[in-house]
Amino acid sequence: MPTNRNITALDLQALERDGIMVTYVCLAILFLFVIVKVITFQVRRRKPVSREDTDRTLYNILNGGRDGA
Repeated sequence: MPTNRNITALDLQALERDGIMVTYVCLAILFLFVIVKVITFQVRRRKPVSREDTDRTLYNILNGGRDGA
């Protein structure tokens, strides 16, 4: 037959300490996930098109695809 065990203050402190450690582990995993996502976003981000490239593209479109050179 199972016996009822009184929970002591030390048991509560141990449970609280374990709960805090689980929280810290979850926060660390979340932090690493965010860092990885930010890095992959920065790597895959398209470079902005320069004004000269835009002008050259529009010039080529207006000239029917012929180069101005």
